[in-house]
Amino acid sequence: MRRKGNRVIIACRKEKRWVINQQFTAIKEEFKGKNPRQAYRMEQKIKDRYKPHTYQCKDTEGNIIGYKKHIEGRWTEQFEEILNENKHKIKQQH
Repeated sequence: MRRKGNRVIIACRKEKRWVINQQFTAIKEEFKGKNPRQAYRMEQKIKDRYKPHTYQCKDTEGNIIGYKKHIEGRWTEQFEEILNENKHKIKQQH
């Protein structure tokens, strides 16, 4: 006996396949209609959707940090440094 989750996954895959086929059909029609600029724009939109993203930053020594908690800690350090610099500048002006 199949689980309901498997049916949902299969339905989503079918829907995704249908949407992609519709997009490719539209691109073919643009090429046939001698409108390649619009076809290339449509193609670029399809490609741009699936860009993998990585979240990394550098610590104070220049090493690359990849863990989310370490990145958040680095951001707090950096903002505290910036805010403390501004406090010292304001005190020196008065």
